[in-house]
Amino acid sequence: MITKIKLPVSSQTLRSFIQKELNSGEYIDGNLSIENGFLPHKPTLTFLPKEFTIWNEVVQQVPQLFYSNRSQDVLEQLPVLDTDKLDNHHLPYAAIVISILASAYWRHGLRNYLIPRNNIEHGTLPSAIEIPWRNICVRLKRNPMPYQSGCDLFLNNFKFVDDYPYQLDHIKIENITPLVSSFGNMAERVFYMSFVEIHAILSPIIQKICTIEELFDDTDKSSDEKIDEISIILDEISELIKKTTRVLMKISPVAKSKTYCDPVLWSKTVGVFALAPSNYPQGGTSGTSTPMLHVLDALINREKYDSFYGKYVIGTGFSLLDIKTQKFVSRMKEINFRNKFITLSNKDHSGKIIRSFNNLIDEYCGKGGFLDKHVSKVFNYLGVATLSGRNQSTSGHERYISSETWIEVSNELKISILERKAETDKPHTNIQVLSDVSKEIMKSEVARHYKTHDGWIIIDGNVFDISSYLSKHPGGSDIIASYLGRDCSNNFNMISGHNTLAVGKMLSKFKCGVLSKQETHQSFIEYEGLIYYLQKTYALLHMTLEREIEPKLHLVLCAQTHQSFIEDYLVYISQKIGGIDFDILDPKIDDEICNANLNDKPEQEIKYLYQSKYELLKADINLVEKIIHLIFETQNSFELKTLVEQAIQSYSKHVPVF
Repeated sequence: MITKIKLPVSSQTLRSFIQKELNSGEYIDGNLSIENGFLPHKPTLTFLPKEFTIWNEVVQQVPQLFYSNRSQDVLEQLPVLDTDKLDNHHLPYAAIVISILASAYWRHGLRNYLIPRNNIEHGTLPSAIEIPWRNICVRLKRNPMPYQSGCDLFLNNFKFVDDYPYQLDHIKIENITPLVSSFGNMAERVFYMSFVEIHAILSPIIQKICTIEELFDDTDKSSDEKIDEISIILDEISELIKKTTRVLMKISPVAKSKTYCDPVLWSKTVGVFALAPSNYPQGGTSGTSTPMLHVLDALINREKYDSFYGKYVIGTGFSLLDIKTQKFVSRMKEINFRNKFITLSNKDHSGKIIRSFNNLIDEYCGKGGFLDKHVSKVFNYLGVATLSGRNQSTSGHERYISSETWIEVSNELKISILERKAETDKPHTNIQVLSDVSKEIMKSEVARHYKTHDGWIIIDGNVFDISSYLSKHPGGSDIIASYLGRDCSNNFNMISGHNTLAVGKMLSKFKCGVLSKQETHQSFIEYEGLIYYLQKTYALLHMTLEREIEPKLHLVLCAQTHQSFIEDYLVYISQKIGGIDFDILDPKIDDEICNANLNDKPEQEIKYLYQSKYELLKADINLVEKIIHLIFETQNSFELKTLVEQAIQSYSKHVPVF
């Protein structure tokens, strides 16, 4: 368990506190300055003494170790290096390197990758990684247990792709890439670099917060002057937050986007890589361990932390911050900016300062604000991630497809957002659909349309054929494909951006009827839950099949998806139909893939293996389609069990599962 650090109280102004104490040279970890905010003054130093050359060499091989069954062997052969030979200015880069080597030891290698559940992996590390990692963290004044901070994975870990001079204005996702890459794919670059761009945009906030504090105590200015100047600064901060929301939206699940972050690729590589094993003290490197969240919470004087994520933010999330940010945030909380704004507002007959402060809160955690848009991203990406086999979030949530627990995560986040606000959101009202199409359609009829070329959904009692819209969905086609054939009203209405006139007009074009209040299909009534599960399984299989990525990565994605289908999905399906007993559920991992070193295999062999796994997925899809068809067409449950068992046995005879 990571312990919370108790920080001493300071009587200095924030500006003086940053300049004289936090940047006195005592604190090496983290970046906090008046000039550059949360980012370093200059590019991260990548030079290490010659004794550490092997670290640089091995960490550059990490993306290739992913495709090797030798990843742990390679890392176990590293010598234990003496970190006392590292000067202080070497430590930030050394922390990046050693934490990424630790994560690679846990996650890289095809055998590790094909393990279906994250908590199977133990938390041990070879001495050559754990000893220097502990020593580096001690020198950085972190908690006793080593961990990967937001600085290690994001804020220090970037470089420009072209010869841009090092300036905050040039720091954009499109211009930068990870300094040390774990996978080398676009999903990693877009996701990690979005944190960097967001913090680059917010860098001026440090100076603005310092100026606000100084204005509070300026005896030479009248209340009206203070109100005018502080209101302007609050409006400027609101504009900065609005810009960060635009950066968040750059993390796009739409394939045609210039900053496309493939949700399946993210979940199968980047999303899992940031997770430490379940028995390790760090849950995972995430947004809760970045400065932005904590500084803005302190500025609005967030008081409630009772929700799941509230407790996580103030506990583990805070303890994973660098020591400079911890001290700065604690000092901000002592000032209590909200109370000072309220005190000034009593002298503000125009209400200007309260309007500016409330506008800032709205841009941060109101409808359409940063955190609200974040919930939409979480819903889409974690939904796809859960469908495709990632069952653990960085905060420790265990998530499973059968219970759709990505919805639980999104709801918890919404509760956490409300804790930041003085008032609650207005209750949701159903979307307005401007169409008079009134044909009655039964649920069982909608359920037959679950494929991307023939996909229907139900929203608030209206039935829509959205087949032609899937590729245009701003949240990506993957997440919406998992709801084809069923009622998605509750989940649709969770996303505040859906409740607009524009969305209502758009959906009106696709309305094909209204939901009938009667359902007569007895087999559908009995097996409705299973049919929906099968449809999500169908969506999962198609998600993997349709990725446009390089063959080696697609090969391992296909292998793992097939593995999950056999071990998780097919078991669940058989249980729901009545405990079908068959012999193909061998718990072995796919040895043909996990014992291979794909880096050494010729291109033709890669193509052959890929084609074989591709054919397996198509067989999996055919089996799911067959079972759905049998449920709809078979009235007798005993007969259904017999027919499904025959279908699975036929599948096992023709498909070389392992």
